[in-house]
Amino acid sequence: MKRSVQTNPVQTNPVFSLLHPTARPNGWQTAAEAWVSSAKEWNSFEYVLSIHRRQAELPNSVGIDWYEYYDSTRCWFEDNIGPYVILGINILAPTMVNNGNCAALCSSGLVLVDVNDDLFPCQDWDEKLLNAIARAGKKLTDEFVIKVNHGSYQPKLITHPVISRAYFERIGPVDPRYLGYGCDDELTEHAYRDGVVIEAPEILWEHRHHSNGLRAADALDAHNARPEVWEAKEKIRAARRAEGFPKVQL
Repeated sequence: MKRSVQTNPVQTNPVFSLLHPTARPNGWQTAAEAWVSSAKEWNSFEYVLSIHRRQAELPNSVGIDWYEYYDSTRCWFEDNIGPYVILGINILAPTMVNNGNCAALCSSGLVLVDVNDDLFPCQDWDEKLLNAIARAGKKLTDEFVIKVNHGSYQPKLITHPVISRAYFERIGPVDPRYLGYGCDDELTEHAYRDGVVIEAPEILWEHRHHSNGLRAADALDAHNARPEVWEAKEKIRAARRAEGFPKVQL
């Protein structure tokens, strides 16, 4: 795939912002290309890739300097991708949450789409999302969370959400006290409480996670699943509930 990268800084408020936090050098490229090549209208979205400034602290990054990662990432985008692209650099602790917040806060789209190294979309994913929004009687500027199917449509959990900017701005970014897991549970609680969920089980995206045997586990998987991550999930969620889930200010 060879497309000229759009570098026009005047572009504002694209329909979708694909938020792709990653900590795998070059491990995001296959997914990134899939999202771009599968879109119906790639001019309607921006691609936001966020990486860690403190990359060397991660277990799979020995010998990789963040500025080398930055240069190689920009070169790849310029050679391969068509939509307007943003590269965000998380300067805080290298956690999944901080990296994801970085991507969200760098974005400008009306609808935020959570993307990952091992998440692959269906063909015309953008058109299908727009159809789901329209069927729900919503406008792009309304509050909503679209729950898509990742091969296991769990009735009580929204993972890799598609969230309108209006709703994101009301509930705020993810509490950085979470180290990773737990934020999906909190968003699910918020979204169903507020009645903003658009159920879309017909939109199927493939989650090539090691837990379902679709790829091998790596050092980053082990890092993200270490005991303190799970302990933080329960502790912080309980604290957040007791506090009344205040909006996080970063």
